[in-house]
Amino acid sequence: MKLKIINKDLENSTKEKLEKYYENNFIPAEKKNYLTDLSRCVGPYLACSSTTGESHWLLDAASQIATLGLGFNHSAFMGTAHYLSSWTNDKESAEFKSIRLGFESFLARSLKRKSVSTTFCNSGAEANEIALGHCFKNRPSNKANKILAFEGSFHGRLLMSLQSTWNPSKREPFEWPGFDTIFCPSPALADEKINLPLPNNWCDFWDSSASTNIEVPADWKLDPIMEGEVKSLLKVRTELLTGAIFSIIVEPMQCEGGDRYLSNRFFTALLLMAKAFRVGTIFDEVQTGFHLGEDFFWHMQFDLRGPDNNPLIPEHIVCAKKAQIGLVISDVPNNEDTEEFQVASVIRGYHHAVTLDQNKAKILKLAELNRNFLSKFCSQFSNFVESPRGLGLCFAFDLKNKEHTGKFIANRFDYGLLFYPAGDNTLRFRLNLAFGEKDLEFLYASLTAIAEFVFNSNRVAPPTHIETNERHTEELYIWQHNLLMAKLNCVKDEKATLESTVAELEHHFKEAHGFSFEVITEGNFQNIEKEIVQLQKNVYEPVRQTPIEKFKTATQHPNSICLALRKNNELAAICFAGPLKLFPYEKGTRRDPGFENQSTLYMLDCTVAPPFLGRGLGKYLKYALTQIAVLKNIDEIHGRNRDQMASSMHLINTSLGATELFYNPEDYLDDEKYRDVWYYSSPVSWSQETNNLSSGLYAPIGIASLNNEFLKSQLPAINNKLCLSNFVSERYLDNLKEIFELLPKELKHGYTASGQSECIDKLAKLLWNKNKKHCKSLTFKSHYFGAGSFLSRSLNEELESFFPVDTLAAPTTENVSNLLKEVETLLKTNSYLGVWIEPIPQQTMERVPLEFLKGLKAICEEYSTPLVFNETASSQFRYTKDSYFLAQLEEVRPDCGFVALGGQAAIIYTNETYFIEKPLMLISTWDGDEFALSNYHCGMKNILKDKKYFHSICDNFSKKLKEELLQYANIEIQIERGFGWVTGPIPSKYQKLLSYKNDRYLICPSFDHMKFFLENK
Repeated sequence: MKLKIINKDLENSTKEKLEKYYENNFIPAEKKNYLTDLSRCVGPYLACSSTTGESHWLLDAASQIATLGLGFNHSAFMGTAHYLSSWTNDKESAEFKSIRLGFESFLARSLKRKSVSTTFCNSGAEANEIALGHCFKNRPSNKANKILAFEGSFHGRLLMSLQSTWNPSKREPFEWPGFDTIFCPSPALADEKINLPLPNNWCDFWDSSASTNIEVPADWKLDPIMEGEVKSLLKVRTELLTGAIFSIIVEPMQCEGGDRYLSNRFFTALLLMAKAFRVGTIFDEVQTGFHLGEDFFWHMQFDLRGPDNNPLIPEHIVCAKKAQIGLVISDVPNNEDTEEFQVASVIRGYHHAVTLDQNKAKILKLAELNRNFLSKFCSQFSNFVESPRGLGLCFAFDLKNKEHTGKFIANRFDYGLLFYPAGDNTLRFRLNLAFGEKDLEFLYASLTAIAEFVFNSNRVAPPTHIETNERHTEELYIWQHNLLMAKLNCVKDEKATLESTVAELEHHFKEAHGFSFEVITEGNFQNIEKEIVQLQKNVYEPVRQTPIEKFKTATQHPNSICLALRKNNELAAICFAGPLKLFPYEKGTRRDPGFENQSTLYMLDCTVAPPFLGRGLGKYLKYALTQIAVLKNIDEIHGRNRDQMASSMHLINTSLGATELFYNPEDYLDDEKYRDVWYYSSPVSWSQETNNLSSGLYAPIGIASLNNEFLKSQLPAINNKLCLSNFVSERYLDNLKEIFELLPKELKHGYTASGQSECIDKLAKLLWNKNKKHCKSLTFKSHYFGAGSFLSRSLNEELESFFPVDTLAAPTTENVSNLLKEVETLLKTNSYLGVWIEPIPQQTMERVPLEFLKGLKAICEEYSTPLVFNETASSQFRYTKDSYFLAQLEEVRPDCGFVALGGQAAIIYTNETYFIEKPLMLISTWDGDEFALSNYHCGMKNILKDKKYFHSICDNFSKKLKEELLQYANIEIQIERGFGWVTGPIPSKYQKLLSYKNDRYLICPSFDHMKFFLENK
């Protein structure tokens, strides 16, 4: 296929379009001058829309800064959409809890452990601060209050992860006195040879590093690499001896710092010292995890072992990027009550993980192919380029003259490329499995053209087109959309007939592929029986051939689905599935919890004849089988895939949402390298969601909001995770602008974020930027600001606050006057970064009195202290019928605030005083998620479409629920405008619908959930 490359005309026209979003400082002018067209992104190419409606493409050689290991619109990502929980962000669903267990099982296997505990959050920086928080809580002594990191490090842009980031230009503008991190030298290697020999007594020496009498052997100083490692390690030891360090955080390979490789020898010593001093260690694999290197986790390439030869394990491993969420892996039990994340992102991350893992050989092959290209390029420009290095999906090289770095970056888009600098003179690249040889040829041809211009002033004409492999993305979207609509129509009782669907499938296969489509039944099986036997012989060795009796058995059950494709009367492909109980002797079926369920099918066989391979027939036939299964009310399809050797079938199943049911080691008793089996479950039919009446803050829509148009518009966003810090779609910007239109003009300046904690830290940086003096905050009991950063936890009444916070009693109607006096006394005698408050606290659902908010605003203005609202709960007309956001009410209007939108999205609003218009100052890699923001926008539009109707639903819901609950003894309930709380012995049927916190059941449903409750009573 031929793709049209981006050009200056496109850039200039898009820049003009973006200007309207930068007007009046709506958002900082920091986006790249291209608007994305997610549905047309393909493989490694990012599609950009133009004013004429056609698309242009650029080769993303950074893979959205290591976020996409498979490329754009990869079929594995599309499995995410097959779970209703992805669309409704239902964290409590049985299907999601099962997926989480499968994900954790996979992670444990990858780490060669029996089990792991995970904490999910919204970003890598948040994951790092959660891990650091665990280390702080378990610190060896109360005087330990410092983090130790390394020169060249990057750990994120929340306050403490930023303090632990080495780059002064990023760190110093927001560096708070007294909260600085200790930095030690980073002993980087010259190349990717990361496994170095350990000298005699290396482990014993560093294991005994707390000894007062240690002397470095003289021969360790003879090797300059080892000498550098020892110098760094001794500096670490000196800092550990002070007792001030509560955590060591380190990247197994420093990415932002310049793709700097570190050795197994260094990490062995570092872990031994940390464990000797009982200091928690965090391996920051935000970018290196999920197969950036040759192993799934970068640090597993080191095979770290102690003096007893047992594995050395860091206390915490932190991932993000390709994980699609922030992920903390440790042995510390997680606190699910404080987890904030997006279900769709977790599922996409899981599918990403297992698909990458099934393609280990392909990763190594791609790395070898790239190494040849890289070697030739560096040899051609050896006078200017040095230190080519790479492992797995990453590579980099250095420019001898660091002034050339900016010139390379300035010319990248002219030649249709996206890549980034790292450090002063490094250019770094992140490949993905969508890269083929043609794509590498284009990458290096464009790099060569840029190099000719930068090094030799020889201007080569930019390319206009690129030839790449056909990936059939458009047809993939058609199939996926049809499958989702079939599921949605069934749950809404609007399903098509089986006859009409089969007719449509017959027409599609004939028109699109030239094949005839057949449904095989007991009646016509004998016509195809011999052909199936021959097909099995042509494709499989004897041990893998399925006996023909099993095919016949499948056709005899009414729930079975058996399909075939023919070309010119030749059998091209078959796909057979029947109820599990028909196949009791297939390995694993008797263990399967669905064994007795006639509506759970077992995937007996999906085979394509050799002459027809490579056309996607197996995939499309499996999709057809699934579409028919939906109409037959099948619950799930289960099956087996052999590890690595059945990676193509594994991918097809993953694209339909397959997740691990269980894993069978050594299942195949043969001499092949891979003998394990992945036993999977694929969802088929959607069932009506659990009507969670406490989920409105993180689940803005329910199934009622899903329709054909919305599913179609959201599919590209649920499939593709983008770095919104750099690239956005016009749809995203329009939705964002519509949300901000509900704010008063004074507060229509803002930023996006991934969640509450990121909002808190970005706001803190805005406030700090204005005064650079005060870091103490003032807040109130039971007010919540997230749990993913040190500052958000400090504001949440943590027993051991990290940052200074004064916390006053929660405002009530009884204490308004006295509490305002306390606030005034504090503001009169102290200087504060800001006053932080929830007009409606999320964890109590008790409205703060309007009288108190008016008085608080007046006092803050009198003493020039910023007032900050968390409007996560008070938005959507919950505080008052007249204001979607309470900030619209002038008499209580804050200086700035934020709203968590649910999923992986949030907005920050501020007045002109605190807005930082300088680009990149408050940037984070993701800056939220388009899918999540669009879901919120959909829910918002549903509310605003008919406000009178919305308010009537809120009132009717409140009245109905109150009436029902007051039938029971000793009930106390407060509910108004659809939110509130209840205490007392309520029946289990209501307990299942409500979250229990702070000795009460919380009531806060979405608009859709309120309507569902009323319609089903």
